[in-house]
Amino acid sequence: SEAVNSAVKLKVDSIPWWLPVPNSSWRLPEGFDSGLSGSASRYGDRWNHPVVHMSWNDASAYCQWRHASLPSEAQWEYA
Repeated sequence: SEAVNSAVKLKVDSIPWWLPVPNSSWRLPEGFDSGLSGSASRYGDRWNHPVVHMSWNDASAYCQWRHASLPSEAQWEYA
């Protein structure tokens, strides 16, 4: 939205798609005027979208929460 675009103060020239967005979180992916579903989401129902831009630390924390583990390199290659 225009409100979010005007709030972006920093960017990295080599990766222009990666912008810091104030007040963004997993529930508000584009900042304060966005959402995961309904009219708040410009991209449809995000509950059915794949996760993107997730760090290894994020994935590891999620696996700990789920009492699971990340696949080893061999498991990943086999899959």
